[in-house]
Amino acid sequence: MKPSFSLIYSDHALQDLDEIGHFLESERPGAAPAFYARLESGLTRLRHFPLSGARCSDAGLKHRGLRQLIVDEYLIFYAVIGKFVRIHRVVHGKRDYPHLM
Repeated sequence: MKPSFSLIYSDHALQDLDEIGHFLESERPGAAPAFYARLESGLTRLRHFPLSGARCSDAGLKHRGLRQLIVDEYLIFYAVIGKFVRIHRVVHGKRDYPHLM
């Protein structure tokens, strides 16, 4: 089935992914490829079913229309805009993420 939605990434999201890759390679050598495979699976799901991620419980994030998808211990924050899924941030779940947005 051809995906109905296209992904676009904010500069912050691209930087987040780069930092996660560096962290995984330094702290858990060899873990990055498996993480990126699971991430890709989650992102593919969003391309087909963009509302499958949960609405954010934080009032400020919810007001901005952000949703979240969990991949391992990371939260992917995104918004559906027309036929696009805009990835805003990818952050570790233990971080104070409302202040990062």
